[in-house]
Amino acid sequence: MKKHFKKIATLFCFILLIQSCSVFKSGFTVYKSANVSLSEASETNKKVKITNSDGEKLKFYRVEKTEDGKFIGKKMVKMLKGKKIFNEFSIDKKDIEKVQIQNKTLSTVFNVTGILVVGAAGFVAGGVLFALLIFSGI
Repeated sequence: MKKHFKKIATLFCFILLIQSCSVFKSGFTVYKSANVSLSEASETNKKVKITNSDGEKLKFYRVEKTEDGKFIGKKMVKMLKGKKIFNEFSIDKKDIEKVQIQNKTLSTVFNVTGILVVGAAGFVAGGVLFALLIFSGI
């Protein structure tokens, strides 16, 4: 029983470590607080968050201006053989309250810091749990 319990505890510690490192794989996006126009947002080729008059926040991978002057928001659906597949949504200028673009610098800082902190916390928690199990005499 004692031998099996240590194997199970070791496996649990390893799973905890792996899980803690994968928490931030999708990443966080930080947006600039400044309000920009849809034209500016389409020129930046960055992620865009649009707040409409109802207070609903719409997040797009990109905003593009069409040839006829209208704007479309692109949301990434999936990756297929290395190519990004998007859904496109028409954006009504009259319904927009605020347009914010991605702050790439802060997004990168938060993602790297988050991975390091959560990974370190998972590693420490797994190590402490493993040490407790080894030295507890179970």
